[in-house]
Amino acid sequence: MKKTATALSRHMQNLLRPNKSNPASARIPVRVRFSLMLALCLALVLCMGACTHHERRPLTFEEQQDLEAYRQCRREATSMNPEWRGDTSYFPWRAYFDMCMKRMGVSNEQMRRMRI
Repeated sequence: MKKTATALSRHMQNLLRPNKSNPASARIPVRVRFSLMLALCLALVLCMGACTHHERRPLTFEEQQDLEAYRQCRREATSMNPEWRGDTSYFPWRAYFDMCMKRMGVSNEQMRRMRI
């Protein structure tokens, strides 16, 4: 980690400082180079912030019941249709799964909210 930070720091310093062997880098004003580096750093911070773990609210009792019904119906549908290969649009599997979910009291609207 330290090597990476050192290399990144060195690379940023080279970008901010004009290079005498490369006259093209001397043509870019210092303000522009600084602004570019600042924008790059801000973009990096925003990307890192987007990747952080967001806490979810706890499930309600009804949501817990629906989730358990989903797991049980998925197990039952898979055991009743052993030729199923993971495609939830496979008719016999889907028909049994939907019947099981309705039997457990889960409505179509609740299934849509669960993204099934």
